[in-house]
Amino acid sequence: MKYLIGLVVLVGVIIGVMALSSKDQVAIQGESSSPSPSGSLEQGLLLSVQSTVELKRAGQTSYQAVDRSTSISQGDAVRTNATGRARIKWPNGTITVVEEDSEIVITTLQDGGNKSSIHLVLGDVWAKVNRVLGTGEYYEIESDDAVAAVRGTVFRMRHRNKETSVQGIERTVRLMRKDAQGKRQEAGAVDLPEGFVSERILRFQQGSASGTPIPLRRLTD
Repeated sequence: MKYLIGLVVLVGVIIGVMALSSKDQVAIQGESSSPSPSGSLEQGLLLSVQSTVELKRAGQTSYQAVDRSTSISQGDAVRTNATGRARIKWPNGTITVVEEDSEIVITTLQDGGNKSSIHLVLGDVWAKVNRVLGTGEYYEIESDDAVAAVRGTVFRMRHRNKETSVQGIERTVRLMRKDAQGKRQEAGAVDLPEGFVSERILRFQQGSASGTPIPLRRLTD
């Protein structure tokens, strides 16, 4: 009898562990079933980490405070206050951290997160792309002035006072300027290695000559 009771308890523990390990997946699938503009159900999991984090759903005009984990989709916007901080986990394991006093818009979320792009409206974001993405896959963060495109790396992007800078933390990040119409330009694009940071990146019309490489500098200790 003791052996049977012990076996039942063990099975219960195993089931409990399996349920905990699938917590993120359940949260992503169960929080919201609103399709993205593309008609898919691609979603990420927004985790409010610190203080005030607000979410604006695609097609809505106002932000709502987030006080627990919730799913987010293409077209949604996230912003934090002066003490706020949020973490976003994409279906493929990529992590995006939205720092204090920042705002982003999820412009693309497709293929399980293997095709995703974020518009950094204002502030600072960190990104960790867990694996090297395949052909046709991408993860990008863009500001009004620049685009940082990666296939597997860790980096930080800042956009404040109408200036953008990018810091390489692991591997490399492809940096491109935008032109006066907001289109990305390969002319002057550079690969930012780890341990380096870009100088301020400005649009061509703001004084950055076409074809001139984006200036980089090595970070000190």
